[in-house]
Parts: sequence; structure tokens; C-alpha cells
Amino acid sequence: MSRRTIWITVVAVAVLAVLGAGFWVGYQQAAEDDHGTNVVNHVGAEPEQGPRRGEPVPPRPSAAARPQPETVARQWLAGQHTLYAHDPRPDAWIARVENLATDQMRAGLAQFRDGNGGVVWENFQRQRCTRTVRDLHAEQAPGAPSTEDSRWLLVQGVAVTACELNPDTPPFPAETLVTATLELTREPSGEWLVNARTEAG
Repeated sequence: MSRRTIWITVVAVAVLAVLGAGFWVGYQQAAEDDHGTNVVNHVGAEPEQGPRRGEPVPPRPSAAARPQPETVARQWLAGQHTLYAHDPRPDAWIARVENLATDQMRAGLAQFRDGNGGVVWENFQRQRCTRTVRDLHAEQAPGAPSTEDSRWLLVQGVAVTACELNPDTPPFPAETLVTATLELTREPSGEWLVNARTEAG
């Protein structure tokens, strides 16, 4: 091979090297630019196209709606009449409904504290009983006033007592209808809470 041929070959290889390096730099720069607009959901997932600069950002999903008055009323009645043998005291139900009550109602619950339950509570624990409420239903109380921020609801359910020992003679009736008329008021936060109560059953 002549010196002229060798020189042409060396020049050609150098030119190809320069072109290859330029292509690689451009490719890397394009990849970095694209990376700025990609969002990866998790490791190994295909990237999603995120909003480019200047495009509007989609709104975040709205917070879940707060429970409606009927839901709160049902939760209250269930909490009031639910009792377990492992509860430390027969007034343990108060702790189950306090978070559903206004300050005024929580103050009124104080009268139910510190009751010893007497023989009924002793038998309830000895027989390892459970009292729960099923078939809960809440509706507007007949003839009761209703405003945007105050609702009077009639709520009812069936309290069921079941015991491990002597199941045929529970300390409470095996099944009994429980009802209450509750005033629910809407707090400034939008949360509905029980503010007053009258009951029967």
C-alpha cells in the first residue's frame, strides 16, 4: 500500500470518528431534554409524558366528601349500643361516640360516665357477651325543623346480644329495637356532628 493510500485511510477514519462523536453527543443531549418532560410511575414502568413548560398543570383530585348527617346518625346509634365483654367499663361506649359529638354534646355525655353497670354488667363480662347493632336506618324526623346547617333525624336499629356462656340467657334481650332522635349540626369545617339527642327503646 502506498503512503498516499495510507494517508487517505487515516483521514477517513478520523472523519468518521468525529462524526460519530458528534452524533453521540447530540443523542445524549436529546435524551436529557426529553427526560425533563417524562414522568416514571414506578421502577421499570414506561415513562409518561408530563406537562411541558408553559402548559397548565392538571388539578389535583378533590378531597373525599365528608359523611352525610344520616351516616353520622347511624354511626352514633351503633356506637352508643355497642358493648364488648373486654371493655374496661360499661361506659366504654362514650369513647366510641365522642368524636361524633359537638362540644355541647360531649359535655352532656359526662352524666353517663362512671356508672358501674351493676349485676347486668358483671353477668355480661362473666358470660363473655357482645352487643352490636344491625339494620341501621336514619331519616328526617317527622315534623322536625330542618335548615342548611341543622338536621333532626330519627335513627333506629336492632341491638343484638350474643354470649359464649349461657347463650340462652343473655343479660340483655337477645334482640331489641333501639331508636333515637338526633339533632346534627354542621360545623364551620363542614363536618356534621351530633348536638342533641332524645331517645326511646
